[in-house]
Amino acid sequence: MTMNPAEKISDDYLWLRDKSRGPRLLEHLRHERREYERQFRRLRLTADAVRLEAVAMLHQQEDGARWKVGDTEYWFAYDDGDQFGALKRARADSEEVILDLDDLAGDSPYCRLAFCEVSPDSRFLAYAIDVSGSESYSLHLRKLDELSDDWEVDDQVYYGSAWSRDGKWIWWIRHDESFRPYQLWRAAAGTREPLELAYEEKDVRFHLSLRESSEGMVISAASRLSCEEWIVDDCSPRIGLRSVAGREPGHVYNATPIRRHGDLGCLVISNQDATDFRLCYCAELGDDPSSWVTLIDHVPGRRLHHAEMVGEFVVVEVRRDVQPRILRFPWGHPEELTEISSDAVDGTLCRTKGITEGNHEIALEQQSYLDPPFIQAVDLTSLKRRELWRRDVSGYERSDFVSERRSAIVQDGTEVDYLVIRHVSTNLDGSAPCLYYGYGAWETVIEPTFDPTLISLLRRGVVMVHAYVRGGGEMGRSWWLEGRMDKKSNSFTDFIDIGEYIGTTIVDPERIVIRGRSAGGLLVGAAYSLRPDLWAGVIAEVPFVDPITTMSDPEAPLVAVEWEEWGDPRRDQDLAWMKKWSPFENLPAANIRPRLLITSTLNDSRVSIWEPARWAAKLRGTGSTFEGVMFRANVAPGAHAVPEGRFAGIEYTSEIFAWMLDAA
Repeated sequence: MTMNPAEKISDDYLWLRDKSRGPRLLEHLRHERREYERQFRRLRLTADAVRLEAVAMLHQQEDGARWKVGDTEYWFAYDDGDQFGALKRARADSEEVILDLDDLAGDSPYCRLAFCEVSPDSRFLAYAIDVSGSESYSLHLRKLDELSDDWEVDDQVYYGSAWSRDGKWIWWIRHDESFRPYQLWRAAAGTREPLELAYEEKDVRFHLSLRESSEGMVISAASRLSCEEWIVDDCSPRIGLRSVAGREPGHVYNATPIRRHGDLGCLVISNQDATDFRLCYCAELGDDPSSWVTLIDHVPGRRLHHAEMVGEFVVVEVRRDVQPRILRFPWGHPEELTEISSDAVDGTLCRTKGITEGNHEIALEQQSYLDPPFIQAVDLTSLKRRELWRRDVSGYERSDFVSERRSAIVQDGTEVDYLVIRHVSTNLDGSAPCLYYGYGAWETVIEPTFDPTLISLLRRGVVMVHAYVRGGGEMGRSWWLEGRMDKKSNSFTDFIDIGEYIGTTIVDPERIVIRGRSAGGLLVGAAYSLRPDLWAGVIAEVPFVDPITTMSDPEAPLVAVEWEEWGDPRRDQDLAWMKKWSPFENLPAANIRPRLLITSTLNDSRVSIWEPARWAAKLRGTGSTFEGVMFRANVAPGAHAVPEGRFAGIEYTSEIFAWMLDAA
């Protein structure tokens, strides 16, 4: 039996679900913002103090890491007062700006690039820009000899692009009206010839993406539980896609073309008979996976993600025990497998291409909550490291802060890890306030990133705790499988149990403020509903809190792929479990609600603003006040993420932390 809950909903707040963003909704949101500003007035001095401390840690002029295309160096840089920065280049003895983002933003408070790629022949810069926050980008080609835009190629562009290896073609992904990336396009640079549609994905559950490799481009169509990948000769005048292994239910793989002794094959990461994936070699595209040769066996809890050849070494990106790592071995000698981990304690690590030279070296960008970003080159033969770049931060001593991993057993007997961050002078004796963070969805890991506003908060005696609850990918794919669909409640009980545990062991149980964004907003929204007595305050940023209404609308952004994450409420069994944890359906009693801060933005294309707007209105209609439920609604340009801009992001987070300090 199927049903459409959206047709059966009858509440006083359904009118807020206005897809046209009409005058009545806009006036409601502006009223919410006026009330927010009125309530926040008394916290402004605290927010300003946090903001000024954070800004003082920045250098007004800052250069990012440099990379080379041909003989030219490129880098992003900030000059005095820049909000968004600029792309610069150095040739011979001269330096110049080739793309000024503050200039392109104009009067908009938002500006973001989906990609910015110099062609291999250095003739063109392909960049996709959004100044509204909708995440619908416009693609431009800029002539680098004249520093002028030659062509606005497309205006419904999504993330991901690739130049052909000969520099003649630019390839990109286009999204549909529901923001599903579904088409692969290409254009001949500098010719104004008609655009060519290379592929269109018809199945609404699958999203398209592309990535470059040294032997051609890889196109991927992926749902949560299946995929298909193709190798494309990106230089060929004739478009041709060669499938690696077809599309089979339950088979997820990631392929990279390589050439051995002149023959084209693939390194393939596959989950066939391997929950956390194994590495295989496919000698011929289209071969049955049963004929693939296993290079790295499946190890439970060690999630393999991607593999490439770098010189004569196989380099594999993996995650084990929360942290990302690199595995490497010489081709033909997997027994010499070596693991490379981050030099940032409890930090992250990712490959940065184009920074290094030579066939046996990779560049790794690393950072943590307490370590500003830095890039090291790693020699794959000797494993020696050399530093290429480091962000300089003023007035900051790493030794003043402590990071440590801990774990606790939750109610069903599962061991769940969490990270504790604090100033060395802050004792874990049950007296300190706590900012408690989580996400737990999509097999996604929210990587720790250095934020000067967090340093300001820690200096004020706050302990930050980040819980790695089920639903994320910290402990492998099985960790995600145990926190999705009918097991989604595990994410919420993990978060609640760890929160209760730290309140009895290391922080003040009366001063725990929880924070989550997007799907993490659902996490803290559910925790707010299920155990309101545990929290001094709740910060729900762009929160996904009305899942039943949203997931009942097939035309809503991203819904088709999300049916495999949360469930499809048009099915009775799925609706039953969603009703148990949906924040909109499970309001806590008015007399025990902790203070709540909600944020959202009008142009958010991932979690529509009417979800938090309906939640806030329903809470106020059942006993909450504007002080008890503050809604920071942004009707100016802005996106799903923290506001773009060097200073705008700090200003926003300073407000969040000022509210947290007051609530705790």
